Amino acid sequence: MGRQAAETGKPVSANPFPAGDPRRAAWDEEWCRAAGSDGMEIPEAFRRKKKPQKPKDHTDTDKKD
Repeated sequence: MGRQAAETGKPVSANPFPAGDPRRAAWDEEWCRAAGSDGMEIPEAFRRKKKPQKPKDHTDTDKKD
């Protein structure tokens, strides 16, 4: 069941078994195995954006010829 859920794109939180049910862990493990993930990644929309780097100033005013 967990493998099928992962293959159809359902999130790991779609586990139908309640806490304490031994099938819950089995479902999670199969979901993770099929998805190649533990399901805990931060979605792209919530990740910190990299700050753009300021262009380097290649003019050196301290050098004298």
